Amino acid sequence: MEAGDGCPAATPSSGTYIVATETGTRHPTGDWTDTPENWGPEAWRLLDDALETLLPVAEEAGAILALEGYVKNVLKTQSQLLEVLERFSTPHLQVVCDPYNYLSSHLLAAQDRATSELLARFEDRFVVAHLKDVDPGGVEVASPAFGTGVFNQQPYLEFLRDRRPDLPLVLEHLALDEIPQAMVRVRESVDGAAPP
Repeated sequence: MEAGDGCPAATPSSGTYIVATETGTRHPTGDWTDTPENWGPEAWRLLDDALETLLPVAEEAGAILALEGYVKNVLKTQSQLLEVLERFSTPHLQVVCDPYNYLSSHLLAAQDRATSELLARFEDRFVVAHLKDVDPGGVEVASPAFGTGVFNQQPYLEFLRDRRPDLPLVLEHLALDEIPQAMVRVRESVDGAAPP
């Protein structure tokens, strides 16, 4: 469910209490296209305004707004996510567990460290977890289906199994007919076997 003024209020009737959303981009033509304006004060003012509008609605509805960072959006780094959570200190603002979205090309060589830091830093703030992958050129190139990219899945799956087995898992970036094979890859990865 995308965030909008009505989404947090509609969560009880839709059977969920979580509304997950990315923060978008200031690029005028592309939803997932980065721009220097994403680093600017206007982008952050707009994000703060949106959160100031949505969080009271979420609180009244008993819902949680879950932020998902992405390297081409306004919210693109772990430190930015931490700043937002500190500015809006409420249990109604939490985090989508999606370590893939932070792995730009320059972080691929350090992905194990970067992922470990993200999982440790926000472990108690995650409310839902994504399963997908990272293109060899970084997440800014593509986020392919689980087990078809270069992301080291094993430590992440072990974290989900051992530390946060309560999180709902969402397979992303695949067609419905690809779900059974993706589930096989998830099971084999959890068991320590190489995906087919």
